Amino acid sequence: MKKIFLVILLFITFGLFCNEPPVVSNISVEQRDDGSYIVDIYYDLEDADGDSMLVNIAASDDEGESWDYPIISLSGDTGSDITSGTSKQIIWDFAVDHPEVLNIPTMIKITADDRNGGGEIEGMIFVQGGTIEMGDHFNEGEADELPVHEVTLSSFYIGQYEVTQAEYTAVMGSNSAHDWGVGDNYPVYYVTWYNAVEYCNALSVQEGLTLCYDLSDWSCDFSADGYRLPTEAEWEYASRGGVNWTDDYRYSGTTDNLGDYAWYGSNSGSQPHEVGTKLPNQLDIYDMSGNVYEWCNDWYLSSYYNSSPANNPTGPDSESHRVGRGGYWLGNASFCLVANRFDVNPGGSYHVIGFRILRAVE
Repeated sequence: MKKIFLVILLFITFGLFCNEPPVVSNISVEQRDDGSYIVDIYYDLEDADGDSMLVNIAASDDEGESWDYPIISLSGDTGSDITSGTSKQIIWDFAVDHPEVLNIPTMIKITADDRNGGGEIEGMIFVQGGTIEMGDHFNEGEADELPVHEVTLSSFYIGQYEVTQAEYTAVMGSNSAHDWGVGDNYPVYYVTWYNAVEYCNALSVQEGLTLCYDLSDWSCDFSADGYRLPTEAEWEYASRGGVNWTDDYRYSGTTDNLGDYAWYGSNSGSQPHEVGTKLPNQLDIYDMSGNVYEWCNDWYLSSYYNSSPANNPTGPDSESHRVGRGGYWLGNASFCLVANRFDVNPGGSYHVIGFRILRAVE
């Protein structure tokens, strides 16, 4: 029987502010000898403060240069609300994730995070990584939403709400929104893509995090722990409900009751509304269909789906426009479809476009 040759790395991760950080120790791996290629990973987990934790596992097939090797088919003591204890077990069905490559040396790291006791960052939702069929499932949109293609994404945190005018003002010192719904809990708009990126960096500075963006060339370091805009693949995955994407809803959270989940042309009264005033999707994320369109990090290319990487795609290296997602308060229902994508000038500021933020999981 071929062996997977796993090499295990120990990582000790984050405590919140003055909390003692959790500790992962005594990691061991056993590949089952029944021909299944199932791997049992055991570890001990301790948090001195007694918090419940988010335990995340990542894999590398290039000796730790990158950590995006798909490790999706997991069960056991991984994810949120994991408590301290010995002999914790994660079961990895390696053959499901890698059916054609069963003897590649693989490195693993396990991280534990006790922020908010359940692994969540205040105001953000943890999205467990997984594999999604991205694009127009019903052949009802535009050519740039095809072909439907499989994409595997790592776990991440995403804003539960669109960035509000109060949040933007607190970080940037002024409110860019005017004329179309003004108030602390309304989504910010009249922000360029560059303004949104500057907000992400400024918020990262406030919280002592590593900056994602180099403002000299607007490039993004996707390995940094600071705030950034979601890629459009991350955005669509979260909009579809993450691991619940197989619900196959046309809109975020629903197929047949868009008016309960979104502010759009038929019910908005021709203006945006306060965030979180419609129903959330399966992950408890609000307004991913309707209210305001949202900037994504990616450059836009209409044919990108023909050549998109299978793992954590980040868009073309360079184009002239950026991707927008999500529908808006003045548009019809078709703009609110989870597969809908459009291109927009990153230097333009519009009364129908805002953004939400994302942070990677270490």
